[in-house]
Amino acid sequence: DAAIAYVNRHAATGASVYRLLLPNHLNWLRADLWHDTSLPAAAWVLVNDLGLAARGLADVPAAVTRTHELVHEERVAGASLVRVYHRKQ
Repeated sequence: DAAIAYVNRHAATGASVYRLLLPNHLNWLRADLWHDTSLPAAAWVLVNDLGLAARGLADVPAAVTRTHELVHEERVAGASLVRVYHRKQ
């Protein structure tokens, strides 16, 4: 919830958000952030381990880490629950 709230607070109106999240029915972004986008075009990327695994990925794609920076992460007992990346300026 805190990661989604972070994006809702900080994203510009109509910003593109790519979700590598599961379950994906629990992440309620602002209405203006709900539109299709591709990973390379996204201003924001939301990631969790289940979302990565569902796409056969072991880690955040290099395409994201080259162009986006980690701006928020939720952790419990040292484990990452969700990470938020924002396109580097």
